[in-house]
Amino acid sequence: MGRHVKAYGVQKLLFHMNTRPETLRRWTEDRDALLAEYRIAAEERRLLETGDYGALWEAGVHELILMPFAMHSGIKWPDYLMAMANPGPTVAGGGRP
Repeated sequence: MGRHVKAYGVQKLLFHMNTRPETLRRWTEDRDALLAEYRIAAEERRLLETGDYGALWEAGVHELILMPFAMHSGIKWPDYLMAMANPGPTVAGGGRP
């Protein structure tokens, strides 16, 4: 599953989302163009959009870059920790879809 993720591109995107408000805004308003600029593949996109933080971490994305993205997505700290321990889609407010 997440093994096909190219961690560098995803990390670069998440770092910019965490440090550049414009990039975070584009995640919400112009996602297709943003993901194309960072050359995010379909599998990577699926993991990002479903909040599969555990699978992203297993694929090599650093947890300190994932954490702010999760918080921006509405995930609470305990739910983030649970998602890291149990890969799978996560929804805001905790739990699985």
